[in-house]
Amino acid sequence: NQLTGNVALPVPQDTIDDQIARFERMLGEPLDRHHEILMGIRLAEMYRTHQHDEARSAALLDRLRAKYPDATELFFTSHLGLQEGIGDQVARYERMLTGPLDPHHAVLVGIRLAEIYRTQHDDAKADALLVQMRTKYPNAPELSHAGPG
Repeated sequence: NQLTGNVALPVPQDTIDDQIARFERMLGEPLDRHHEILMGIRLAEMYRTHQHDEARSAALLDRLRAKYPDATELFFTSHLGLQEGIGDQVARYERMLTGPLDPHHAVLVGIRLAEIYRTQHDDAKADALLVQMRTKYPNAPELSHAGPG
């Protein structure tokens, strides 16, 4: 600063291309789950918004979704400009129920999936899923409001 005679040197800013290259390198290394997911989401956003590469963005998110099927933050894609159809939601929720979920989240996913089945006029499938949820999680208070099944 002016009082001490020190001159502040400008700090070079990363360009988007520099950030993309750095994130790609980092995703190629072993990372903890949380950081891998966050970096993947950011990188997918950069592919889509700066490189205008929807396919590359979607492929990265799909790869992370396959690796972490219970990572809900990977499925909130409306802010990434991607629309998730009802068929994709059903497939995702069915996949999530096969993976490791804590009981509370498993019940919430099961209830949502049963609601979707009902909107598709498949009451038998919804009822069967709720019976399965009640058998597996008999003390889950959320199921008391889930309707028949």
